[in-house]
Amino acid sequence: MRDAHPSPDAQIQSLDVHIVDVLAHLEALLRASHSIQRALLKLRAEAPPPAPAPPGESVRVLRHHAQQMRRDCQMLSGIVEDLYGGIELLAVRRS
Repeated sequence: MRDAHPSPDAQIQSLDVHIVDVLAHLEALLRASHSIQRALLKLRAEAPPPAPAPPGESVRVLRHHAQQMRRDCQMLSGIVEDLYGGIELLAVRRS
């Protein structure tokens, strides 16, 4: 009968996947941050051409990116929790 727990190699591969997921979400957060920064520059009329967007449109863009960042952070938190749990399980099995 097979062990109900994954092998240490399978656990390490799973942790690798979690790290890739963490990096992907961090990149998404950075992209959204840059988009928010750009929209704020437009609101201050400091953005290079094209002409600044109307304030209402900029606020809509800001809200959209902030909501996306919130969702990404919540998802990232879950991934980090899974990563932590996987590391703890690996530590227990290796000791």
